[in-house]
Amino acid sequence: MTEAFRKDTMRTMRKTMNRFCSILLIVALGVGFFAGVRATGDDMRDTASDYYIDYNAMDVKVLSTLGFSENDVAAVAAVDGVKQVYAGKYVDCLTLCHDNFLTRVFSLPQNPDSPETMNRLRVLEGQLPQAADECVIDEKIQYKYHFELGQTLSLGSADPTDDLENELEHTEYTIVGIVNSPMYLDMTRRGSTTVGDGSLDAYLYVLEENFTAKYYTELYVTAEGSGDLNCYTEEYDTLAAALKDALEPVGEARGELRMQEMADYLNEKIPEAREKIADAEEQLADAEQQLTDAANELADARKQIEDGEKELEDGRAELEKQKEQYQKYEQQYEEGVQQLEAAKLQMVAVDAAKAQLTAGKAQINAILGRMVNLPEGSVLLPILADSLAPTLNELTDSNGKKLNLGDKLYDADGNVTPATVKATQTAVNDYFSTMEKQITSAASQYESGKKELEDSRKQLDTYKSELEKAEKRLISGERELAEARIKLADGEKEFEEKSADARQKIADGKAELNRGKQQLADAEKMLEKLSPAEWYLYTRKELALGVGEFGDDAARIDNISTIFPVFFLAVAALVCLTTMARMVEEQRTEIGTLKALGYTDREIQKKYLIYSLSATVLGSGLGLAVGFKLFPTVIYDAYCIMYDLPPVEAPFHWGVAAICVVVALGCVTLVTCNVCRGVLSEMPANIMRPKAPPAGQRVLLEKVPFIWRRLSFSHKVTVRNLFRYKKRVLMTIVGIAGCAALVLTGYGLKDAINDIVQNQFQKVFRYDLLAGYSAEDEAEEQALFDQLESDPDIKEWMPQYRAAITAVDERHSYEVNLTVSQDYTRLTDFISLQERVSRRVLTPEREGAIITEKLATMLGLKAGDTLTLRDGDNRTYELAIAGVSENYASHFVYISAEYYEEVFGKAPEYNAVIVDLADRDDWAAASEKLLAGGTVQMISSDAELVEQYKNVTDNLGYVVAVLIVSAGLLAFVVQYNLSNINITERTREIATLKVLGFYDGEVSAYIYRESVILTILGTGLGLLLGTALTRFVVATAEVDSIMFGRSIYWPSFLMAALITFLFSFLVNWVMHYRLKKINMVESMKSVD
Repeated sequence: MTEAFRKDTMRTMRKTMNRFCSILLIVALGVGFFAGVRATGDDMRDTASDYYIDYNAMDVKVLSTLGFSENDVAAVAAVDGVKQVYAGKYVDCLTLCHDNFLTRVFSLPQNPDSPETMNRLRVLEGQLPQAADECVIDEKIQYKYHFELGQTLSLGSADPTDDLENELEHTEYTIVGIVNSPMYLDMTRRGSTTVGDGSLDAYLYVLEENFTAKYYTELYVTAEGSGDLNCYTEEYDTLAAALKDALEPVGEARGELRMQEMADYLNEKIPEAREKIADAEEQLADAEQQLTDAANELADARKQIEDGEKELEDGRAELEKQKEQYQKYEQQYEEGVQQLEAAKLQMVAVDAAKAQLTAGKAQINAILGRMVNLPEGSVLLPILADSLAPTLNELTDSNGKKLNLGDKLYDADGNVTPATVKATQTAVNDYFSTMEKQITSAASQYESGKKELEDSRKQLDTYKSELEKAEKRLISGERELAEARIKLADGEKEFEEKSADARQKIADGKAELNRGKQQLADAEKMLEKLSPAEWYLYTRKELALGVGEFGDDAARIDNISTIFPVFFLAVAALVCLTTMARMVEEQRTEIGTLKALGYTDREIQKKYLIYSLSATVLGSGLGLAVGFKLFPTVIYDAYCIMYDLPPVEAPFHWGVAAICVVVALGCVTLVTCNVCRGVLSEMPANIMRPKAPPAGQRVLLEKVPFIWRRLSFSHKVTVRNLFRYKKRVLMTIVGIAGCAALVLTGYGLKDAINDIVQNQFQKVFRYDLLAGYSAEDEAEEQALFDQLESDPDIKEWMPQYRAAITAVDERHSYEVNLTVSQDYTRLTDFISLQERVSRRVLTPEREGAIITEKLATMLGLKAGDTLTLRDGDNRTYELAIAGVSENYASHFVYISAEYYEEVFGKAPEYNAVIVDLADRDDWAAASEKLLAGGTVQMISSDAELVEQYKNVTDNLGYVVAVLIVSAGLLAFVVQYNLSNINITERTREIATLKVLGFYDGEVSAYIYRESVILTILGTGLGLLLGTALTRFVVATAEVDSIMFGRSIYWPSFLMAALITFLFSFLVNWVMHYRLKKINMVESMKSVD
């Protein structure tokens, strides 16, 4: 009998494989979704906890107002329950690049690779530092600020009045590795600081030898046994709290002792510092004087060269002048030589004339002497006169004019008389005397000119000799000047090299001197205000960024798993109920026969239990295998966009699996037993007869004749069938409604996530840039304001003070952005302040603070309550809440400058400017201009933030996609199963329609009309359920720093409806071919 039952059961499975597979798939979907989501929270907590254990994360962190000495470290290590103590150092500064950002520089522990090292770094690329000028950087520096291995990273003080070299030996480091730290789980936050805008952007690690401080700035402590506990359990919280309580008395005991240690240290260092400052000032003065003397010597050398150049220029000018004069004299000398040559030729003529004159004079005087002695009337007179007269007439004066002295021999009558002869003789004597004088004078002049020319020649030779000497001196001077220039150039080069070194040394000396003075001033100020050290203790969840928040997110997944997957499981149970009910009804005859043959109810139920439980076990196995891997991985990876963690640990959870299998088997067993019991309660004879179809009856719509009369026959039949099979209709509507609700929830989540970016950066934030600046004085700050005011690309701007601060209550703490506006009344020009639900605009007031909605929700605050803030020095402040404003990303507290001064006891020091651009697409160019001035140190643009949040929301979209796909598959399986059951139940009815002449299309339309109406009703109900389910999931799934949107937009409703109708269409399309295959003859055979 057992073998027969087994064979019958296997035969039934093979004949109804579609039905068997539908149960298997629906169970797999329900169990997989339930088990996967239920296990995700545990997987998230286990992965994070194992990560902390593997990297030996601290349990308690201790900070002190005076730092820690070795005695403090020893005192902590001696406390019972303390396993390990690590003392470290850090300093907050500015990383200098195209977009400066605030960075915390940590000291690297000794033996950083050792598994025993606390807060051990996870090296993603490269290696840990080996040299003093090497560092490893936060992964965020790599992907956000685009630093890579091998690059040099420069650090500077965030406060222009401070010098980072007072705290670090080096300010430039080569990047040798990229790391993650278990202290920074939250990828979006790096903690708060007391410098800059108060919010850190990144961290890096260097060797401890880089720090100048002689004391430690932080202590990390681990507790005995903490490595054996999951940090998200109450046992761990109790252990961490006990360790914290044990350390508090140590802090109280060490307060006075640490103050005395610091006082002794300062009293010892202050005189040394003063002596060093005095020595440094003296050395600096000597160095400056040496540099000044060298500069003066160089200036004297330049002056001498300048004087030499001037003298040389004067010498060149004088030489040129002398050359011109020499040429002139030489020309005159040449002219004199030529004149002398001409005179020499004349002297030859003169000598000849003198000889002729002497000869003529003697001849003439001889004739005239003879004539003088002749008596008057002598016949010889005329004869002699006639012979002499032509000669005398040829005599000329010095100008060559003939004197006609021969005519003087004759009187007026032409007679020659002794008197005329006497007169002629006198004239001739005078003539010869004159001519002799002229000849003598010419000879004398010639000799004189010859002598002068010879003297001139000697002078010219002397002048030429002097000129040659001057040229030689000039050449020698030029050579000496060139050599002097070369020496000067060499001297200048050497001076520049040495002076550059000297200036650098002087600059370094001044910087060192300033550092020394600053250190001395700080030390004196510290000594003056010295008070007992105060210790502040924080557990891992209180301090490590993201640790507590990640646990809260895992708890949210747990909350979702209590409702959302149950919805899947309920729909699956509903489908199983319908499927098994139809199967039992189909086999009534077989059941009745078995019961008539004597089989007990238990034996008959056994077959159907084996059938349904086999599908359930196989479906549960498939669902568990997929669910435990798929859902934790997808959800965890989506959260890891915000958290820095290793890959998820997704083991097989036997406990969860057992619960899922037991629940699934229990549901299916109850459903199967209930269905079988309903049939087996009848008499065998009644069971063996087919169950009478539900009796037709008038429907409500028939009582509305106006509508009923206008319906066709087929439409009336459809309406009656809907009310005829009430149970099946109800099951179908509920199944479709559940699927539509799940699909709408997926799209509703997508809307909620997308609203984060749209609402925050288009509705709430109206500005384009946030520029953080640091000015040394008011003049520099005013110069920045003038630049902003004159820039045509900037439409509007306003100074602000921004600081990262912590909002606290008795149990929680959240990092918030404190924002103080210079002109509080203009804040709404840049940021929309309004209540989300009522849309009431919040008007900024002088008194009170406006806080953002998510922060108010988490702290349970409302307008009129008091908000408590805690700064980096652990001082607390209380603010009256004036309003709660809509906000979607991060937490903000907005107050006026007057209220800030009233609460914090000081005026705000503005460190940021919010800027509204004329064209927001030009944010990159505007950023470059602002950074180029040097005052602006950091710029954050809305465009960059939008991209960052889009990356987060895009990855959360994977979770939504998995949800939509799962809901879609569930919708398909549900509708397919219900439609299949509907057709199976009505096979005879459909065959009858075919016999009556209905075509295949008409038969399909007959069934489809019911399906479409049920799909419309189910979808409408599902959209209502989906709206409520979406609100629950959105409120539960939010992370602390983000508020999801609360609106579901009409495209989401449309897509949910379309997807539901699409699967309905696909099911109807598949069923159409099954309707065509119904055999009219076989289907109408009697079973009686």
